Amino acid sequence: MVKQPIRLLQITDSHLFEQARQQLIGLDTEHSFDAVVALAAQENANIPITAILATGDIAQDGSVRAYSYYRDQVSQFQAPILWLPGNHDDATKMRQSLRSTGDDVSPCARQFGNWVIIMLDSSVLTKVYGRINDYNLAFLHQSLAAFSDQHCMVCLHHHPLDCGSKWLDRHNLKNAPALWDVLHQHANVRALIWGHIHQDFVAQHTYRISSKEMSFPCYAPPSTCIQFKPNCDDFALDDVNPGYRWFDLHADGSLKTGISRTEIDFRPDMKSQGY
Repeated sequence: MVKQPIRLLQITDSHLFEQARQQLIGLDTEHSFDAVVALAAQENANIPITAILATGDIAQDGSVRAYSYYRDQVSQFQAPILWLPGNHDDATKMRQSLRSTGDDVSPCARQFGNWVIIMLDSSVLTKVYGRINDYNLAFLHQSLAAFSDQHCMVCLHHHPLDCGSKWLDRHNLKNAPALWDVLHQHANVRALIWGHIHQDFVAQHTYRISSKEMSFPCYAPPSTCIQFKPNCDDFALDDVNPGYRWFDLHADGSLKTGISRTEIDFRPDMKSQGY
């Protein structure tokens, strides 16, 4: 009998507010978030969900209400939520508001079967760009070593690889070489995922350990609200709909993934020059 894969849902970059029905660049982020969650519920109605990945910018304004609203909506999946903050989140408020829920907040490592999900904090207070501090880097190294016989997925908010949009790549992970240095010391990394760039992104990262060539895929998902147009020098919005990414993690260390977008059209102010 084939063992059922571990199903993860990456539902992220929701940019929810303290007040209900507020808009980001002319788009009601709560409305679009609700639509994405409803889509995920419909598409996964007969699939057990192992965990929800909230990979940052859950709040636009760092409000406690945003985290509570997100949690209330995705609780229908009856799965643990793994959290990490983005540049719009308040990391302290996120941790404090979730302290009594039993959810895991970065830095953390959670094992499901023979997979381990490692969540890192790359947020920098008041800055749009990211940086992983020494504590999180040490946590990553220790976790990968402690679970050396397990398959590991590493998650953060900011992108350590250029996505091809100059304006976004100015707000990337500023100490990406330090992250790669840790990852390259371990042979059990199976995937690296992030949020932040509000677009479907897939790349393969290759490295060597003791002259042996290793590789793992890197992914980013759509946002549940506004979408950034790929490969643009300056800020630009895309006209594709909000969505989420799913992962199926298999016992042999392989994975499958895909994205789904709402059929409902959500159109922000396409003439906006930023936010």
